[in-house]
Amino acid sequence: MSTDRLAFSPVAIPQCTFEEGLQIAAEAGFRGVALRYNLLEDFLSRGNTIADARGLTKQFALSFTEGGFLAEWQFHGGVPLVCGRKRQGGSEERRGVLLQRLQTFLERCAALNCENITAAVALWDSGDLSIAAEDFGWLCDFAKPYGARLCLEFIGQAPQVRDIKSAYQIVSEANRDNGGLVVDTFFIHQGASQLADIAAVPVEKIFNVQLADAK
Repeated sequence: MSTDRLAFSPVAIPQCTFEEGLQIAAEAGFRGVALRYNLLEDFLSRGNTIADARGLTKQFALSFTEGGFLAEWQFHGGVPLVCGRKRQGGSEERRGVLLQRLQTFLERCAALNCENITAAVALWDSGDLSIAAEDFGWLCDFAKPYGARLCLEFIGQAPQVRDIKSAYQIVSEANRDNGGLVVDTFFIHQGASQLADIAAVPVEKIFNVQLADAK
């Protein structure tokens, strides 16, 4: 895992390509950068390879500090969408297809030495958080052979897991060594988390912190 403490996320510059985002991060003085998987897929679709992507990180002296994103795993047996926020149905969402896509995602993250993987909570479903913990545990177990750490991301507008307290309940009940939290300052604001709730989480279970603005 990268020892760089501060990284840039290309989500802030969605108009830029994979390679442009890396160049901008490097020119701004960062040594860490987030891996936006949809941008990597576009890069690969243009005839480039994972080796080419590694070459760019070497050229710009960057390392990947987080990979995003997985979603819609909650209440779906842990099987996520890769870079998708809402299930649409159809053949592309059959379990076997989704598992193959997840495997490819994890293989590519491992090849790029990207250990932290963001796993966003459900934006459309709610239910028993003990079931959500089982699903998160399954996802952690699936990802472990690839050296991945799953960073559960609570989201301020989510119907259920909108704050750090409910998110940590899932992580705690799942009880996987490669399962922890990502704490986004915007979602702390939006979901009305309290500082005391952050203090109640063991620091070793906060895998990643995202600094984002809010009014």
